[in-house]
Amino acid sequence: MPKIKEKNLNTQSVSNSSNDLANTIFSIFTLIVLGTGFLYYSYNFFPKVLDQTEDAKSKKYVKDLENRKVNEDQRKSDRQKEVLDKDPDNLKFDGAAVDMKTNFGSLKIDLKYAAAPKTVESFVRLTSRKYFDKLDFHRYVKGDNFSIIQGGDPKGTGTGGESAFGTPLPDEIWKVAPIKAEDKSGLITNNPEFIDASLYPNFDKEKGTVTYKKGTIIMANSGPNTGGSQFFITLNDTVLPAAYTTFGIIREESFATLDKVYKDVGVIEKNQGTQGYESTTKDGQPDKELYIETVRII
Repeated sequence: MPKIKEKNLNTQSVSNSSNDLANTIFSIFTLIVLGTGFLYYSYNFFPKVLDQTEDAKSKKYVKDLENRKVNEDQRKSDRQKEVLDKDPDNLKFDGAAVDMKTNFGSLKIDLKYAAAPKTVESFVRLTSRKYFDKLDFHRYVKGDNFSIIQGGDPKGTGTGGESAFGTPLPDEIWKVAPIKAEDKSGLITNNPEFIDASLYPNFDKEKGTVTYKKGTIIMANSGPNTGGSQFFITLNDTVLPAAYTTFGIIREESFATLDKVYKDVGVIEKNQGTQGYESTTKDGQPDKELYIETVRII
């Protein structure tokens, strides 16, 4: 009998040791869980509490905008690289010419790569992608000294389009850019020099204007170095500030098409006397369908 009692005591001792070990493990596990929860709570909750101040909110907003812009710029860059990589390897820029077929006839255009290499490259790349096909000439200005049609906008509103590179095109006008006086006169104080003076005749140093000859194709813009895909075609000699890149000349054999547009198409007026011109200059939408059917490299 005493031996049996000793056995029971030993069994109880082992049992107590097992319980102590289990309790210890449970305590450690509980501490780990509580510690993890505390760290998670601290990491996620306290920063949010601290971020509730107006200064913190403002800084976070600015940071979020910066991050979003970086991400958007990167995505746009990646997309654009993919587009550029798909362009044919054998595209010709120097000496390139295109045939722009409109619903009023064909316009054969010699592109001026030497004067405007970046602009011409963009135009040729967009042409190879059939970017301009079926686009409207959404704007028509008609006057004695200012007569253009404007196209190249996929939106057809004058607010869309971009260059083949996805970034604004630089102005390609000046070898030596004009420097204007800082006073109210705005007079040019140096001797500006064009990249190709033959494309910008009749430069008026006082007014800063040139004559864009009939049949000139020039970039539209919304200020310096903002060229995209939109362009003007001059239907007659047009006097404008020397602020628009000339990148092509329409062959005289195609002037009949320009004359037909000028004769047969009127203007649904939005502005009269546009850009300071006489009140007879009309600016708005063409009153007839006027669009590009295709543009092809020739």
